[in-house]
Amino acid sequence: MRFEENEEGYAEIMAEVPPKVLRPMGSEIVDRAKRYVPVLSGKLRESITGELVDNETYQIGSDLQYAASVETGSRPHFIPHGLGIDPGVHHPGGPAQPYLRPALYQDIEE
Repeated sequence: MRFEENEEGYAEIMAEVPPKVLRPMGSEIVDRAKRYVPVLSGKLRESITGELVDNETYQIGSDLQYAASVETGSRPHFIPHGLGIDPGVHHPGGPAQPYLRPALYQDIEE
């Protein structure tokens, strides 16, 4: 199993997980992420998916542009509308509201 981040040796621990365990384990992480994600409209929660890429990789994430900003937080920034009528809005940014990392690392803490 491959991870983008490797806190406390988690990737090394997970490398020994047999492929037949990977799919149900990945599905459980997706379910937890959907429970942990903050909900305003429900779009982000519904966009969280997971798929078995190969015998070592279960990929979990969202295709929504703002998903990473919810997970890690964001600085103040400008969002252009692109319609030519209104130039856009200044977004104040927001604090991190992690949902993927807690879902992933919960097993280590238990």
